[in-house]
Amino acid sequence: MGGTSTDVCRFDGKYEFLTESRIANRTINVPMLNIQTVAAGGGSILFARNSLLAIRPESAGTYPGPASYRNGGPLTVTDANLFLGRLNLSSFPAIFGKNTNEHLDVEVVRTKFQEITNDFNAQTSQNLSPEEVALGFLNIANETMSRPIRNATEHACDIARQRVIDTTLRAFRCVAAFQGCASSFGWGMGGRNPETGEIEPGWNYGESIGGGSGAGPGWHGESAVRAHSTNTRITDVEKRTPVVVRRYEINRGTGGRGRWHGGDGITREVEARIPLKASILS
Repeated sequence: MGGTSTDVCRFDGKYEFLTESRIANRTINVPMLNIQTVAAGGGSILFARNSLLAIRPESAGTYPGPASYRNGGPLTVTDANLFLGRLNLSSFPAIFGKNTNEHLDVEVVRTKFQEITNDFNAQTSQNLSPEEVALGFLNIANETMSRPIRNATEHACDIARQRVIDTTLRAFRCVAAFQGCASSFGWGMGGRNPETGEIEPGWNYGESIGGGSGAGPGWHGESAVRAHSTNTRITDVEKRTPVVVRRYEINRGTGGRGRWHGGDGITREVEARIPLKASILS
């Protein structure tokens, strides 16, 4: 983790290489280490927009630097850690400010977090404290930095995980083996611009489609299950993304009418509070 980004790679006795990669919308056929980089570091800028807390890919840099550097800089991940007492002030020399002879400025950070909290509460009609908002920013930064770690390790676990789940569910006779994976419904902002081909910064949220499971010889399938995916509480969807869940219910009769019928699927109606892109992968 650095000031502007976090780099992640996986080492398991040998280095992982890529023979082809894509940088700045250009394909490069040169062997290189498989390193994933995300825009989240100590200097990443915090802001509230469209009823969401977000972290910009831009950095405050060394100048003006974070707000606590006493150079009129913006709030950053470093400031959030300072505000929540996670940084030891005595560990930082007095090298900040116009004359580079002052300590980190805790008061300006406290003032700025109060201002951004007031703004965010006005946007969302909530009553969060500055500490809760600061913690929210750090949770976002942690999630952004952990995503490439999951991506680097998840592929090796997928096959084993699916086999364990299939075996367990079959043993309890509650679902037939389910070989599908990555069936999801998601929404977000940014991504590839269809007109320019450029990648625009943004975010994406996804959850499994949640269909019914298959039947077997002697038992019916279960309704509204999410095989091979972590369950998400419905309340979390509205907290984490700018949507309202209007309907979420079992779609009766969709599992078939056989002697041993499959489970019913889900009817889901989600309303976006701001313009979003949606996708279904099945």
